[in-house]
Amino acid sequence: MSKTSSNTLFLLIKSLSKAEKRYFKVFSRIHVISGQNRYVQLFDAVEQQKNYDEQKLVAELKDKMSISQFPVMKNYLYNQVLNAMESYHSSIHNEVRRLLHRAEFLYEKGLNNQCDFFLAKAKRLAYSNELYFTVMEILRGLEYRLSLQRQSINGLKKIHREEKQILACIQTTLEYQNLHDKIYCAYLAAGSVKKNITIKELKKTISHPLIKRIDKRLSFGNRYMRYMIKGLYFHMTNNATQSYHFTKKIFHLFQKNPEKQKSRLNAYISNLNNLAIDCSEKKQYIELCHYLEKFKEARSFTGIHSEGSKTIFHRYSYHVLNYFSKTGRLLDGIEYIKELKCELKQYEIKLSELEKTDLFMQIAIFFFTAGEISQCLHWLNRIRNEIKLDVRVDFKTFIMAFYILAHYESGHYDLLQSIVKSVER
Repeated sequence: MSKTSSNTLFLLIKSLSKAEKRYFKVFSRIHVISGQNRYVQLFDAVEQQKNYDEQKLVAELKDKMSISQFPVMKNYLYNQVLNAMESYHSSIHNEVRRLLHRAEFLYEKGLNNQCDFFLAKAKRLAYSNELYFTVMEILRGLEYRLSLQRQSINGLKKIHREEKQILACIQTTLEYQNLHDKIYCAYLAAGSVKKNITIKELKKTISHPLIKRIDKRLSFGNRYMRYMIKGLYFHMTNNATQSYHFTKKIFHLFQKNPEKQKSRLNAYISNLNNLAIDCSEKKQYIELCHYLEKFKEARSFTGIHSEGSKTIFHRYSYHVLNYFSKTGRLLDGIEYIKELKCELKQYEIKLSELEKTDLFMQIAIFFFTAGEISQCLHWLNRIRNEIKLDVRVDFKTFIMAFYILAHYESGHYDLLQSIVKSVER
């Protein structure tokens, strides 16, 4: 982090939840070092500011540190906050890394048998979570050094065999990811497609041997990717039955591997989102409610200030509003929007332009359905005034048409010509 004046520390501290801030204070007390009180005081001072003002901070803390010390203390605090959050937030990657650090320490102390225990544990965890690059690091790192030290011919041969297998896994995984990215980029660009040239390109992707063949030995990740590619292809080519079929396959894959729901949360939420869309289009509202409950359950997998929590908020809110709109439960929907607006204050800054457009549009559609045209226009104007519409072509076209329709329904006939001209621009 740069020692020049910046709001980087301010943004980091402001992003923390109450629980994370509390943990930082506990972490600071445990890791007592010289100058601890000063950097905790700096933390408190920054946390209290609504807008970052470095001159005010320097003046406020002038009795605690000199101006020349301030950039150093700010940089130190930044790193201490990150250290605390690394300790607070657990992940598979962090757990594997922790085990490898222990194994490395024991190896350096010459305690090789103890080293073997933690190394094997790290390797099993990496394999079970398909962290193939980490497995390669283990093979070519500590495991290789142990085999050389022990002059183990069998150990070296085992490493070579395993490396070939891992490289094959990596190659297959990358191929699946590339195929997925091709079809997903086409989806972001066009949504549903009708152009022959685009359909031809999609058919070429879907005809790849990796997509056509059925291999029961595929890893969870590659099986997920294969179903995802096929489901997205059928969605884009307007084959709702086949799209739903493969989306449901992904759901069952997650239900058979419940630990993956948390470790691959974004993929799981994406699957629930796709199922909710399919159920809505097929008017299967009882089944849709089942998936809405799954969204709520998934909230327990993640902290309230995390990226996963933001994604769940966006998708769940969208589908709840859509459900109320399509089932005619308009009064329930209006009550729900009151709750949504409170949560939106917390999440809005984290939503992407596309996510905000998506959610604001659904709110506008609900109000249009409820006959609240002024509220509908309010949310459409928020899209037009606050969001750069660099989104999918089908989104932009729909928003433009809907904006004109809402003004027409409001009786703004004298404004229609100028509105159409502004939309065309």
